Amino acid sequence: MKKFILLALGGLLVAGVVGFLLIPSSPIEVSSKAEHQFTIEEPMRRVRKILVRTNAVKKIVAMADAELLNQEWLDMKFDIDKPLLKRDWNVNGEGELSVRFNDAYLGSHDITLQQNANISPDQLHTTNDLQTPSGPVQNYSSVLTLTPDDSGNAHFVFSLDLRIKTTANWFTESTVRSKIEASAAEALKQQEEAIREVVSDHADELIILPEDGEE
Repeated sequence: MKKFILLALGGLLVAGVVGFLLIPSSPIEVSSKAEHQFTIEEPMRRVRKILVRTNAVKKIVAMADAELLNQEWLDMKFDIDKPLLKRDWNVNGEGELSVRFNDAYLGSHDITLQQNANISPDQLHTTNDLQTPSGPVQNYSSVLTLTPDDSGNAHFVFSLDLRIKTTANWFTESTVRSKIEASAAEALKQQEEAIREVVSDHADELIILPEDGEE
């Protein structure tokens, strides 16, 4: 009798799993917005140089479980070498950033972002905007601003606006929505970690040379 009961319970469990898998999914669209700020105890101008002259974008992207496929500056007036070797300079650049992101739930997808950068002695301001929806990513808009705080240290303000389209059934929808809604805040924390790591790696270097042309 005990063996029969165990077999019966096992059959009910299998039936429940099969039934769950057969529950139809429906499309859902979820937004995720976040703002994040932090300060690094290093002079703002030195941190700006480190971020611009090193391949910081590649590490920032990698920290978010993604891969930088290509970064191309479309504005031919954006000269990455000469302005950076001057003491005081202003650079305005426009370009494209191609990224492949990998997500356990959404899968692997490539997106292309339009970049705009404004760099001056006392500010670094960049935006990245998705021009065309790609796969589940319906919108991606990020802003990074670096300015000196009252002590002259590097103060960052990040914002990120995401909109994701996917599918879920009634059983999983709440979990899926919660994960997507939290994704923007998590991404900004990962960007902070990446920036702190880049700055730390170069903080003791007397001269920071441009890494343009690195793979």
